[in-house]
Amino acid sequence: MGKPNVCFFSIWERTESWIAIGRELADQHQVGVFHVVTPEEYLKMCLENGVPRENILWLRIDEALAAPLDTQALAQIAEYEAKTGLSLKNFLMMDRFLRIRPWEEMQKYAAYCFRKIHDFLDKHDVQLCSGEPSDTHDLVALLICRATGRHYGAPFDVRFPVSRFALWDSECEVNPLPTGAESPDTVTEEELALARAAKEKILKRERMQHLQLVQKPPKMGARYWKRITRGVLYRSLVRAKHDGHMYSLKGALFDLKYHMIPIRYRLCMLQWKKLFEQPVPGEKFVLFTLNYQPEHSVDVEGSHFMNSYEVCKSIARTLPIDVKLYVKEHKSALGVRGPSYLKQIKRLPGVRLIDPYVDSHDLIKTTEMVTCITGTIAIEAAMYGKRAAMLGNTYIPNLSTVQKMKHPCEVGELLRSPAPKHDPEADLRYMAWLLSNSHEGTIVDRITNPVGTSPENIALVTKGYMRVINGIESGRIQARPLVDGTAPWLAS
Repeated sequence: MGKPNVCFFSIWERTESWIAIGRELADQHQVGVFHVVTPEEYLKMCLENGVPRENILWLRIDEALAAPLDTQALAQIAEYEAKTGLSLKNFLMMDRFLRIRPWEEMQKYAAYCFRKIHDFLDKHDVQLCSGEPSDTHDLVALLICRATGRHYGAPFDVRFPVSRFALWDSECEVNPLPTGAESPDTVTEEELALARAAKEKILKRERMQHLQLVQKPPKMGARYWKRITRGVLYRSLVRAKHDGHMYSLKGALFDLKYHMIPIRYRLCMLQWKKLFEQPVPGEKFVLFTLNYQPEHSVDVEGSHFMNSYEVCKSIARTLPIDVKLYVKEHKSALGVRGPSYLKQIKRLPGVRLIDPYVDSHDLIKTTEMVTCITGTIAIEAAMYGKRAAMLGNTYIPNLSTVQKMKHPCEVGELLRSPAPKHDPEADLRYMAWLLSNSHEGTIVDRITNPVGTSPENIALVTKGYMRVINGIESGRIQARPLVDGTAPWLAS
């Protein structure tokens, strides 16, 4: 019996990495490798790099919308939802491109993707699917994997300042596919040393590799106009005709508004002193940090809390009269939210909109509690032994001082209750367990950081995938039918 076959799902620029990793898996390890793509340019990229045409599934939204609604596929989707506890409608609302289309189109395309992907996986006996689960075709594959006993691995860099990634078994970073220590109690001294080094880096204010890069202010020069002509006009008028995960011209101009980022950035800069504040010494406050949006960490892991203004409003109304809410904008998101949106937040009772360049670590040290949808801010709080509360679905609440909320209105109640006990040894062991079940290398795309497609990094990432493939082949990695957010050593 050969190695389990693998299918990669196209996710923008990372497609280059999947092709390179797939080539190494096929050539050096005799793994059957397949690709699912939506834009024609990635179909051509696969073919130009030697991927056989029969190993590629090209999904086209124009084809889906021209055909009758596949009611049999919808019936099977309903059966799979009942079997797994997953929700296709929730998945569709996670897709930043598809969710702005009419419901009839969303439904048609989802049914089309389900049928095409299911038949493709069956035909080629694919046992492992991998991609970034924020697009409909990728999330549909997760539903199929759960219902049919296949494996799914979502690759994300671990949220520590180390060059390592994990393959998570669902759309959220909760449970890594197990390839290392079985539990935090069985980690090695070497793995504990890695965790201590990661903690030291965090306390020294180091960040994840791609966040360490200097963020350049969005400009309106030649690159901006190239982005408008190719990134907005070409993609929305040409590519969107066949690619379901691409914005229409209306979606680009009125929903996503990417062309407005440099303009909003400049408007924020012009109003900086009136818009943002500095912390007030001695003032009691709860810290809430805004996320870059749209992004997987909110669209998927915090999918029920995508409206940051409403989250801020819910938190603010629960706080004691003597406690302020400090809302801190993400430096990389300057321009994504314009001054008018930020002023809405600033006008909420008891809210201070904090300067994005104020050091978050200094705020963590003096806050009553850190709150967020998702984010490394909660990990940083845990390293200081500070209590934190988060809304998104990730592994971070497994750290001793971090609590998971079901709704932002819980913040006031949590603040009045006893703080969870800080257990630095348990935190270190949990970090060591995560690192043990992660792999060397980064899955960052070439545009964000060219190291992602370097031969050295491709070799490391391929090695990580082989650890998972070998785990599936040996039977150590078992398919899990439900996504329940339970740590694997606690699962019944």
